[in-house]
Amino acid sequence: LDDRRLGVEFPYADKDCAVEGGTCKCAAMGRLRNRKSVLIGDGISDFCTAGAADFVFAKGQLAAHCRSEGIPHQAFETFAELTPLLGRVSGDGSELAALAGAHAA
Repeated sequence: LDDRRLGVEFPYADKDCAVEGGTCKCAAMGRLRNRKSVLIGDGISDFCTAGAADFVFAKGQLAAHCRSEGIPHQAFETFAELTPLLGRVSGDGSELAALAGAHAA
């Protein structure tokens, strides 16, 4: 039995991650480069990413953070609320600008 060991790896962790998460969402957002991005989140681990996203769908602590920081977002309570909105952000990104303008804090 001692020759079989279970290991855990975090390939998307980053030693400089502000929240020390197993997946650094800020680093992932940085890899998107010139692509439009939408963040759907609810907690502290999403704070740094929210400022870099083109638009944020937020609930819980993230919604409060977006309000306090003036980050354009759409608050939500359940994923069912997002279904009609997500269909509007699948194009060239102009939909994101419209959403951001409509929901600017």
